Order: sequence, then structure tokens, then C-alpha cells
Amino acid sequence: MTMWVAGVDGCRNGWCVVLAGDELRSRVVATFAEVLELPERPRVIAIDMPIGLPRVPGRAADALARTLLPGRASTIFSPPARAALDAGDYAATCAANRATAPGAPAISIQAFNLLPKLRELDAAMTPRLQRRVREAHPELAFAEVAGRMLVNKKTPPGQRARARLLKSLGLLPPPVRGAALDDLFDAAILCWTARRIVEGTARVLGGDRDERGLRMEVLT
Repeated sequence: MTMWVAGVDGCRNGWCVVLAGDELRSRVVATFAEVLELPERPRVIAIDMPIGLPRVPGRAADALARTLLPGRASTIFSPPARAALDAGDYAATCAANRATAPGAPAISIQAFNLLPKLRELDAAMTPRLQRRVREAHPELAFAEVAGRMLVNKKTPPGQRARARLLKSLGLLPPPVRGAALDDLFDAAILCWTARRIVEGTARVLGGDRDERGLRMEVLT
């Protein structure tokens, strides 16, 4: 029986999924519920989205991840405090985040734009499900495999570099309608991380728990 793993990245039309088993498969699904019901039943799902939200802004896992990405630390965004997750528009979300502690920051507009998917994921997650669905980060994975930082993923040189690296790993995925090339490549490299999680060789950054018992950690 084939043992599948999955890498998942948010995309404009939902969630971009790459599955690695005895072959590579890629698809876009509309909801995270569909990720959990993939017919391949992947043993591990590595997803590029925060799992676990702090009471006060700032997760140790994100700070540790940034130290591994010199010059590209901005690719690790800070999720809001849990109290700000459902605050409303951007101004209200920033205000709610600041209200959690003296000196607490607002959130970036990039982070705010990801909140619908973050809410969708957070609503589904439980400590039990987290045994299978793990937070990971594509830039960390690419940098670790390459032994260096890769250039910006949205540029042609960055895309070519990622395609070469994925091909060398046997993880260059088939194209899929509904996902940008960078989303597809990000999901594909997370299959590498998912395999490391299965093997027990992935590095774990962070690990403290939020108020719902979810581990706030990033694996690579």
C-alpha cells in the first residue's frame, strides 16, 4: 500500500496540494475540509500556514525561523494574537492585536490578507489532528535543501532555481489549474518536509502551546 505525504499552500482558488507517493499528484481544492478528506489519505500533511495562535503577538517558532533566513526574514509573517483573529476589518484587527499587551504591534497587511485561510485552518485544528497536520515553511525547506537562500520565488530566476531543486528531489509536480507556479512549488517542497516528519528527521522550531493546546512550532 502506497504511503502518501502532502504539501499544502494557500492559493487564490483555495488550497494547492501536492501529493508524493509512488507518483506525484497536484490539485487545487476549495476548502481545508477537502484537504483533510484527500482520497490518498496522506500520513502527514505539511502546511504553510500558522497552527496555534498566541495570547500576545509573537511566537518563538517564528523568531527562530527568521534566524535561519538571513535577508529573507520577512517571508515569515507573524500571525495575530488569538483575540484579534475575528476582530473585523484591518483597522479593527490591528487595534485588537495592539490591545493584547503594552507595546504589542499591529499586523501587516500581508498577514491580514491571509486571515480567511488562517481562520479556516484554525477552526479545524485540534491537538489530536496536529499529529498529522504540521506547520512548515517552504523558504526554510528550499534553503535547507539548497544550502543557501534562493532568490525571490516570484522572479523567473527564482522559479528556475526552485524547479531545478525540485527535479533533483523527484518532486517537480505536474502543473495544475488554479494555482500560481510559486504556490505549486511551495506545496511541492513541503512534501520533502513531510517525508522528514514521517522519518523523524525534521527539525522542530518552537513548541510552546496556545490556549487551545495547539503546539506553536515550525518544522523543517
